[in-house]
Amino acid sequence: MEIEFKTAKLKKTCESYDLARKQWGEKMARAIIKRLNEIQSAVCIADLNHAPPTRCHLLEPHKRGIYAVDVGHPFRLVFQAISESGEPVGSIDALQVKCVKILEVTNYHDD
Repeated sequence: MEIEFKTAKLKKTCESYDLARKQWGEKMARAIIKRLNEIQSAVCIADLNHAPPTRCHLLEPHKRGIYAVDVGHPFRLVFQAISESGEPVGSIDALQVKCVKILEVTNYHDD
């Protein structure tokens, strides 16, 4: 799948092991880079469910089209499904989504 990022800073931090390690620590930096590689290698979002232990899940009901994958308890890599036209996808067909936008690395359970 194609990967976009919400901000240039997030892209730079997530794609650089050294910057990710500085931001989140060594263990999470490795996990984030691994998850990004898994997302990039996937044909569609449905493929991520078969890449343990990602625990790819749709955040419902208040965050339509937003997914999360584990990167180290309690943190998640949060991303949005993007349509071919570049628009966020609200109603999801996981077999059709070929692009995602990384939104954040967060512990959303503390929100």
